[in-house]
Amino acid sequence: MPLEVTLSDQQDQALRGYLANLVRDEIDRVRDDEKLNMLVYTRKNLAKACGISPATVDKWQKMGLKVSYVGNTPYYTADAVKSFFRERTV
Repeated sequence: MPLEVTLSDQQDQALRGYLANLVRDEIDRVRDDEKLNMLVYTRKNLAKACGISPATVDKWQKMGLKVSYVGNTPYYTADAVKSFFRERTV
């Protein structure tokens, strides 16, 4: 026997809004996870992927984010970034 629930228009709109936000938040979370699927980042790419400024990437590097240089250009591997985050997650 199916369960039937009757909602007022206000309750219906509130439920629809809640579900829409829930779906939107999950999509955003997946998109954020996908940004860390590159193998190698430049300073600018990493900043963009993380939604931070390049200056913050510099601070992270001073805090221990591993970096490799090709010429004068710094590169960050996905493994180094993930490891850096893991070490700082409570």
